[in-house]
Amino acid sequence: MSAAPELPLRSLLFAPGNEPRKIDKVASFGADAVILDLEDAVPDADKVATRAMVKTALPRLRGGTVCVRVNGLSTELTAGDVAAVVAPGLDCIVLAKTESAEHVLALASLLEEAEGRGGVPAGHVRILPLVETARGLLRGHEIAAASPRVLTLAFGSGDFTRDLELLSIR
Repeated sequence: MSAAPELPLRSLLFAPGNEPRKIDKVASFGADAVILDLEDAVPDADKVATRAMVKTALPRLRGGTVCVRVNGLSTELTAGDVAAVVAPGLDCIVLAKTESAEHVLALASLLEEAEGRGGVPAGHVRILPLVETARGLLRGHEIAAASPRVLTLAFGSGDFTRDLELLSIR
Protein backbone atom coordinates (compact mmCIF):
# COMPACT_ATOMS: atom_id res chain seq x y z
CA MET A 1 0.00 0.00 0.00
CA SER A 2 2.55 2.58 1.05
CA ALA A 3 6.25 3.18 1.09
CA ALA A 4 5.90 5.36 4.19
CA PRO A 5 8.00 4.21 7.12
CA GLU A 6 6.42 1.55 9.34
CA LEU A 7 8.03 2.75 12.54
CA PRO A 8 6.30 2.89 15.91
CA LEU A 9 5.02 6.39 16.56
CA ARG A 10 5.93 6.86 20.21
CA SER A 11 6.50 10.60 19.91
CA LEU A 12 4.79 13.15 17.71
CA LEU A 13 6.27 16.64 17.57
CA PHE A 14 4.13 19.45 16.14
CA ALA A 15 5.44 22.69 14.67
CA PRO A 16 3.34 25.60 13.42
CA GLY A 17 3.48 25.64 9.63
CA ASN A 18 3.76 29.41 9.58
CA GLU A 19 6.93 29.64 11.70
CA PRO A 20 10.02 28.87 9.56
CA ARG A 21 12.43 28.86 12.52
CA LYS A 22 10.42 26.17 14.30
CA ILE A 23 10.03 24.16 11.09
CA ASP A 24 13.80 24.19 10.60
CA LYS A 25 14.37 22.84 14.13
CA VAL A 26 11.52 20.32 14.46
CA ALA A 27 13.30 17.39 12.82
CA SER A 28 16.40 17.80 14.98
CA PHE A 29 14.77 16.59 18.20
CA GLY A 30 14.52 12.89 17.31
CA ALA A 31 10.73 12.48 17.40
CA ASP A 32 9.28 9.47 15.61
CA ALA A 33 7.05 11.81 13.62
CA VAL A 34 7.16 15.51 12.88
CA ILE A 35 3.89 17.21 12.11
CA LEU A 36 3.74 20.56 10.39
CA ASP A 37 0.49 22.16 11.47
CA LEU A 38 -2.02 23.94 9.27
CA GLU A 39 -4.77 23.74 11.88
CA ASP A 40 -4.84 25.04 15.48
CA ALA A 41 -1.33 26.53 15.56
CA VAL A 42 -1.99 28.76 12.54
CA PRO A 43 -4.23 31.85 12.76
CA ASP A 44 -7.23 31.73 10.43
CA ALA A 45 -5.94 34.68 8.40
CA ASP A 46 -2.66 32.82 7.65
CA LYS A 47 -3.95 29.31 6.89
CA VAL A 48 -4.04 29.53 3.07
CA ALA A 49 -0.66 31.29 2.79
CA THR A 50 0.93 28.76 5.15
CA ARG A 51 0.28 25.88 2.76
CA ALA A 52 3.11 26.93 0.43
CA MET A 53 5.55 27.31 3.35
CA VAL A 54 4.75 23.79 4.51
CA LYS A 55 5.11 22.26 1.04
CA THR A 56 8.48 23.95 0.58
CA ALA A 57 9.70 22.61 3.94
CA LEU A 58 8.79 18.94 3.32
CA PRO A 59 11.97 17.89 1.45
CA ARG A 60 14.16 19.35 4.23
CA LEU A 61 12.65 17.21 6.99
CA ARG A 62 14.52 13.99 7.71
CA GLY A 63 14.68 11.30 10.35
CA GLY A 64 11.11 10.20 10.99
CA THR A 65 7.64 10.10 9.56
CA VAL A 66 6.84 13.49 8.00
CA CYS A 67 3.24 14.60 8.45
CA VAL A 68 1.03 17.61 7.91
CA ARG A 69 -2.03 18.25 10.07
CA VAL A 70 -4.80 19.61 7.88
CA ASN A 71 -7.94 21.39 8.94
CA GLY A 72 -10.91 19.15 9.71
CA LEU A 73 -13.65 18.31 7.25
CA SER A 74 -16.11 20.56 9.07
CA THR A 75 -14.11 23.49 7.66
CA GLU A 76 -13.90 24.48 4.02
CA LEU A 77 -10.11 24.20 4.10
CA THR A 78 -9.40 20.47 3.97
CA ALA A 79 -9.43 19.94 0.21
CA GLY A 80 -7.22 22.97 -0.40
CA ASP A 81 -4.83 21.92 2.36
CA VAL A 82 -4.44 18.43 0.89
CA ALA A 83 -4.08 19.64 -2.69
CA ALA A 84 -1.42 22.14 -1.65
CA VAL A 85 0.82 19.92 0.50
CA VAL A 86 0.82 16.47 -1.11
CA ALA A 87 4.31 16.36 -2.59
CA PRO A 88 7.49 14.31 -2.37
CA GLY A 89 8.68 14.21 1.22
CA LEU A 90 5.21 13.82 2.74
CA ASP A 91 4.45 10.50 4.44
CA CYS A 92 1.18 11.17 6.24
CA ILE A 93 -1.76 13.53 6.62
CA VAL A 94 -3.06 14.06 10.14
CA LEU A 95 -6.80 14.72 9.91
CA ALA A 96 -8.01 16.98 12.71
CA LYS A 97 -11.30 16.21 14.44
CA THR A 98 -11.94 12.87 12.74
CA GLU A 99 -15.38 11.63 13.77
CA SER A 100 -16.28 8.81 11.39
CA ALA A 101 -15.16 6.34 8.76
CA GLU A 102 -16.69 8.71 6.21
CA HIS A 103 -14.15 11.37 7.21
CA VAL A 104 -11.31 8.93 6.54
CA LEU A 105 -12.79 7.88 3.20
CA ALA A 106 -13.27 11.50 2.15
CA LEU A 107 -9.62 12.22 2.93
CA ALA A 108 -8.51 9.05 1.11
CA SER A 109 -10.37 10.28 -1.99
CA LEU A 110 -8.67 13.70 -1.77
CA LEU A 111 -5.32 11.95 -1.42
CA GLU A 112 -5.88 9.82 -4.53
CA GLU A 113 -6.40 12.97 -6.59
CA ALA A 114 -3.56 14.91 -4.97
CA GLU A 115 -0.97 12.13 -5.28
CA GLY A 116 -1.47 11.99 -9.04
CA ARG A 117 -1.06 15.75 -9.39
CA GLY A 118 1.74 16.03 -6.83
CA GLY A 119 4.19 13.51 -8.23
CA VAL A 120 3.71 11.08 -5.33
CA PRO A 121 3.20 7.34 -5.93
CA ALA A 122 -0.40 6.21 -5.58
CA GLY A 123 -1.13 5.05 -2.05
CA HIS A 124 2.05 6.48 -0.53
CA VAL A 125 0.52 9.10 1.77
CA ARG A 126 -0.96 7.56 4.90
CA ILE A 127 -3.70 8.90 7.17
CA LEU A 128 -3.40 9.52 10.89
CA PRO A 129 -6.91 10.32 12.15
CA LEU A 130 -6.85 12.63 15.15
CA VAL A 131 -9.76 11.72 17.42
CA GLU A 132 -10.73 14.82 19.39
CA THR A 133 -14.45 14.44 20.13
CA ALA A 134 -16.73 12.04 21.97
CA ARG A 135 -18.30 11.06 18.64
CA GLY A 136 -14.88 10.19 17.23
CA LEU A 137 -13.95 8.20 20.31
CA LEU A 138 -17.15 6.15 20.10
CA ARG A 139 -16.41 5.41 16.44
CA GLY A 140 -12.71 4.70 16.90
CA HIS A 141 -12.92 1.13 15.64
CA GLU A 142 -14.67 2.09 12.40
CA ILE A 143 -12.27 5.00 11.90
CA ALA A 144 -9.26 2.70 12.30
CA ALA A 145 -10.70 0.13 9.87
CA ALA A 146 -11.96 2.61 7.26
CA SER A 147 -8.98 2.51 4.90
CA PRO A 148 -5.68 0.69 4.45
CA ARG A 149 -4.11 4.17 4.47
CA VAL A 150 -4.78 4.51 8.22
CA LEU A 151 -1.43 4.36 9.97
CA THR A 152 -2.70 4.61 13.55
CA LEU A 153 -5.08 6.77 15.57
CA ALA A 154 -4.06 9.66 17.78
CA PHE A 155 -6.06 11.19 20.61
CA GLY A 156 -6.37 14.95 21.05
CA SER A 157 -7.15 15.54 24.70
CA GLY A 158 -7.43 19.34 24.51
CA ASP A 159 -10.26 19.48 22.00
CA PHE A 160 -11.81 16.35 23.55
CA THR A 161 -12.04 18.18 26.89
CA ARG A 162 -13.66 21.14 25.13
CA ASP A 163 -16.09 18.81 23.32
CA LEU A 164 -17.25 17.42 26.67
CA GLU A 165 -17.38 20.96 28.08
CA LEU A 166 -15.07 19.96 30.93
CA LEU A 167 -12.90 23.01 30.51
CA SER A 168 -14.06 26.58 30.51
CA ILE A 169 -11.97 28.87 28.34
CA ARG A 170 -11.83 32.45 29.50
